[in-house]
Amino acid sequence: MKPNDHPEAIDTTIQEIADWLRQDLAAPPQTPEICQRFGLTEYRLKTGFVARFGLRPGAWIRQQRLRIAAARLAGTADTIAAIAESVGYRNPSRFADAFRKLYGMGPTDYRLQQTPPPSAENAGEF
Repeated sequence: MKPNDHPEAIDTTIQEIADWLRQDLAAPPQTPEICQRFGLTEYRLKTGFVARFGLRPGAWIRQQRLRIAAARLAGTADTIAAIAESVGYRNPSRFADAFRKLYGMGPTDYRLQQTPPPSAENAGEF
């Protein structure tokens, strides 16, 4: 039985695809490769992603990339350019635009909001 035949099977297949895509979000495969690998039509892939995640596959991948980037912005001192590249954005400006669309602020402002100010105890004495 192909996953096209039953909604439960499609949902399971969509989750398997999402798990597979998470392994390399920086360089995800194209839609035809995904469809061939998992035995879905492009229509079933897109409607399955919308039903499961509320987003088409490309938008879901973008959201996942940006969530990873947000976590790295908040938890590391890596440069924004390095974070952008690590999640598949070769152009930091395009990364900043996509980040701003999802989070309502640029990556620098996001990082500043996530980083607590130094406490008086850690500031040292003058």
